[in-house]
Amino acid sequence: VSGVYFISLKLLGSSDSGSTATSLNVQLQKSTDSGNNFSGIDIFYSQHDGSSGYPNASSTVIHSFNAGDILRTQVMSGYMYIEASDNPYSRWSGYLIG
Repeated sequence: VSGVYFISLKLLGSSDSGSTATSLNVQLQKSTDSGNNFSGIDIFYSQHDGSSGYPNASSTVIHSFNAGDILRTQVMSGYMYIEASDNPYSRWSGYLIG
């Protein structure tokens, strides 16, 4: 459905092996041509200072989308922790608001 959407993202960074990391840089992207090309909507970055822990990146975006637009999160640097479980560490959602 075309309209204005509220998008919320919460992502957990990790190293390439799934262990602790120091930074995560992610871009929310949109495609208007069935996923052939993507353009950036928002960039968000998290830096964790220390030798242990995981960077947490979050963002909220209000943006106009057309029916058929495709969204994705693209990791620009670092790694995003993804787990296939009932309690995922990284998630995002979108709601039509207007």
